[in-house]
Amino acid sequence: MKRISTILLALSFALAPVFAQVPESLVSSLIISLENKEWDNVCLLFEEFSAKDPENAEVFYWVKAANIKDVSNKLLLALATNYYKQSETQKALELYRQFCDKKDCTAQELLSIAGNLIDLGDVRLTQKLYSRVVDLQPDNFEANVFLGNYMYLRAERERKRLESEYAKIAKPTRMEYARYRASLDELFVILYDKSRAHLEVAAKQIKSEEINKTLEHIKSLEKSLK
Repeated sequence: MKRISTILLALSFALAPVFAQVPESLVSSLIISLENKEWDNVCLLFEEFSAKDPENAEVFYWVKAANIKDVSNKLLLALATNYYKQSETQKALELYRQFCDKKDCTAQELLSIAGNLIDLGDVRLTQKLYSRVVDLQPDNFEANVFLGNYMYLRAERERKRLESEYAKIAKPTRMEYARYRASLDELFVILYDKSRAHLEVAAKQIKSEEINKTLEHIKSLEKSLK
């Protein structure tokens, strides 16, 4: 108890101006709960804190909670999401990136922010997030559908670019043709094949005309390259 009182006293002088925008009782309760390792209460109080004042909640997070394994992930997620809710796009993305880099995230934690990332327009971070989900849950439908379609669309865009560039050559040499075919082969291995693998996982879980149509197109492209 003496230690708690010391912490509260120190914070009342050192951090009072910083946390002036939120009730003193909220910050005090949060500190006490953190000291007593009341993790559920810490999460509830921090959620309220970050909703009211995310900037100062972030200060609290980095100073007091970032290295506490039991709650650091949940608090960082709450902080990033509250920045997102307040349309602080860059800050939300920054914290979501840090969250996705954590090694101990659960699949459900990652999936909980997927829609927000898509809304924020960061497709590459969304790809990274879903790749992490597949590492944790190889059969996850949502992640496999996203990754399969994402890789397919990238492959289609690159294939059309390669075909357009090759079509500009009036009289292609054997070497130019061989280079063109090699590029298509490489594209198939790097993107189309991986897209198919993800979509096949998804197709086993639900009947989808769209998924089957994409798989058939990939199959036809594979035949044309042989």
